[in-house]
Amino acid sequence: MNCFIKWAVRLSTISWLIVVVLLIDWKFFDDPIPVVVNSVALLPDGPHHAGDTVTLHVDVCQNAPGVPGTGVRMIRGPSVGGFTHFLSENYIDPLIECTKHDRPIMLPRDLAPGKYNYIFQGVYQINPIKVKVFTQPPIPFEIVQ
Repeated sequence: MNCFIKWAVRLSTISWLIVVVLLIDWKFFDDPIPVVVNSVALLPDGPHHAGDTVTLHVDVCQNAPGVPGTGVRMIRGPSVGGFTHFLSENYIDPLIECTKHDRPIMLPRDLAPGKYNYIFQGVYQINPIKVKVFTQPPIPFEIVQ
């Protein structure tokens, strides 16, 4: 019986060590890039008018699952005295996959002429205890009258 108790204590200690090492790894060392952006562009290329519908052409590989409901699309600008305009229909793909897709975007009608940036930001689940915010590189475009 004494031998059984010794092995139970050892097994318990080993189990706790495994849990602690796993938690430390998840928290401090598990830090992948959640999305690899191959290319992102607003089409057609060139100046746009406020209220135009443009196409966002996306070619990305998602390495971590997206957290549903966390994707935010925004337009920042103009360069001087800028503001942030949040777009409706926020989205995020929860699947780990590589995709190429086109998404129509209606530019707000109240954009003044100037240079702007389209930005997407989302939250990705890296492991059971860690999430990471990913911000895609800004896509510059210009609004003309």
